[in-house]
Amino acid sequence: MKQILKTILIVSILFRFSFSNEFIKFQGNKIWKFINQKGEVVIKTNFDDVRNFKNGLAAFKVNNKWGYMNEKGDIAIEPKFDGAWDFGEYNLAIVKVNKKWGYIDEKGEFVIKPKYYEAWDFADVGLARVQIGGIYQYINKKGEIITTVNFNDGRDFNKYGLAAVKLYNKWGFINEKGEFVIKFKFNNAFNFAKNGLAAVELNGKWGYINKDGEFVIKPKFEHAYDFGENGLAGIKINGKFGFINKAGKIVIAANFDSFYGFIENNLTSVKIDNEWGYIDKKGEFVIEPKFDSAYSFSKNGLARVRTFGKWGYLNEKNEIAIEPKFDFASEFTKNSLATVLIDNKCGFINKNGDFAIEPKFDNCYDFYNGLAKVLLNKKWGYIDEKGEFVIKPKFDGVFNFGDDNLAIVTIKNKVGFINKKGEFVIEPKFNEAFPFAKNGLAAVEIDNKWGFIDKQGKFVIEPKFDATFGFFQNGKLALVKINKKWGYINTKGEFVIKPRFNLASNFTKNGLAAVEIDNKWGYINEKDDTVIEPKFDGALDFAEDGLAIVKSNDKFGYISKNGEIIIKIQFDNAENFTNNGLAKVKLYGKWGYINEKGEFAIEPKFDEAYSFRSNGLAKVKLYGKWGYINEKGEFVNKTPK
Repeated sequence: MKQILKTILIVSILFRFSFSNEFIKFQGNKIWKFINQKGEVVIKTNFDDVRNFKNGLAAFKVNNKWGYMNEKGDIAIEPKFDGAWDFGEYNLAIVKVNKKWGYIDEKGEFVIKPKYYEAWDFADVGLARVQIGGIYQYINKKGEIITTVNFNDGRDFNKYGLAAVKLYNKWGFINEKGEFVIKFKFNNAFNFAKNGLAAVELNGKWGYINKDGEFVIKPKFEHAYDFGENGLAGIKINGKFGFINKAGKIVIAANFDSFYGFIENNLTSVKIDNEWGYIDKKGEFVIEPKFDSAYSFSKNGLARVRTFGKWGYLNEKNEIAIEPKFDFASEFTKNSLATVLIDNKCGFINKNGDFAIEPKFDNCYDFYNGLAKVLLNKKWGYIDEKGEFVIKPKFDGVFNFGDDNLAIVTIKNKVGFINKKGEFVIEPKFNEAFPFAKNGLAAVEIDNKWGFIDKQGKFVIEPKFDATFGFFQNGKLALVKINKKWGYINTKGEFVIKPRFNLASNFTKNGLAAVEIDNKWGYINEKDDTVIEPKFDGALDFAEDGLAIVKSNDKFGYISKNGEIIIKIQFDNAENFTNNGLAKVKLYGKWGYINEKGEFAIEPKFDEAYSFRSNGLAKVKLYGKWGYINEKGEFVNKTPK
């Protein structure tokens, strides 16, 4: 079952759903569809990937090339680009050709030729930041560089007219003409906020300047944050956090060990004496600090809190909406239910804290496609949102139903496929199995050999392979192992890329796969061209951020899909970046977190560490004890000692 879980995570089918102007985009059965507000399907495509409509056009990907379609579903710009972004405010889109980025108009014609290593959207002021090699520049809509100076780093222009730029390790500001308006003297700088102030660092202290470069608030803070909509900014003094107003006056004393920013209801959670509470913009405790943990309010108006080891929920009236009595409590999902654990039994509650489904299960998971997996008396089954068994608990292991309404289940150490009635569509006779791919084929193992079956359970490709990871999401290729070598086959079972690799991985979205040959790792494309020469001692798949972790001489670093080293190969261990832009790395035997520039955002000091999760917290071990830190590296529960 562990192997099945591992492989299913690799090829799991995700249901994607997003909004675009008056259209709603979703993917079901691997067909992209757009529906209007009446629920009518107005566009249906079988492209590999599709983005939302913007300015009347949507980028799509087919055969590893990007193009654009209009709101009728017709191809407006032929798919010929290696990469593509949405059309921006000025009806220009950034596209990639031959490893370089440029800008096209709505006819698909290049307004600015592709010559940049990186390119960003045009800001409100009509200027865009671009990178050539290791330098940064700013261009206008004609592609003209507005200054002859090459910067080491920079931030995008915003609607307030100035951009912070870095030159020779010092930060300053330029205007829309590329003129230096504030001298390069700061150690760090952020752009100007709505109130006309920018946070800057000078000689290790943070303060705020106006657009004349004059300090309105003198640099005296250990750190400073942007001003929010409520006119307050977080600052750090003597290791404690507080809030100032535009005049620099401390309006909320720096008494807190940590904080989260003010949110829509003008409350922020703060930590003091190892306890969390909520304050208003006057700094008064609306909810006294009494929680071991406290999270921001979610869209349903509730916030999870933990006290005395028990979880409950607050409402936006700052009242305890659901008493802390659970051993565990999740966030509420789209169906307005949350999974909770009490007295070692699992159930589901509604927003009122009432049990919608009584806690009677030994284990349970969130609902997916209308059903939830539950464990009862050592057997797994499926319940609906009323808590009624749709499929009785009789299986030794189960997985979620896919978009094809089939689920893999295990019974008596054999794997098969069931429908939502609990009926076996394909009898349990396999040792292992993958979900069905886009092409209608599923990899299964029988008698220690892997083959591929259709949805009738018939072998389309006979079981003759020693291992496989199934067909990739596009349904074209499958990675298989035979005679101790890995290669890639098509849907007929024919080798498209001959088995010659000691190890190999799936092709990722950027069209590359990591392969090992002669004990060195490199990357190939689907045509079997070597894109990055095999020269590394180890290599991982490219992540969503376009970076891959590689190993050389027992050290780890990060490369781009051009094979360029983006972050120096220097770490004892490394993991991918999470959505907050931080990656867990190990250096000199300790774990810390770096930003996307390779700089330590949180110094390496932990004995063990996990990556950050979507709640903004990471689990770490210090002095032999475990705790949770926020993205500033501060403990949100008791600091280990």
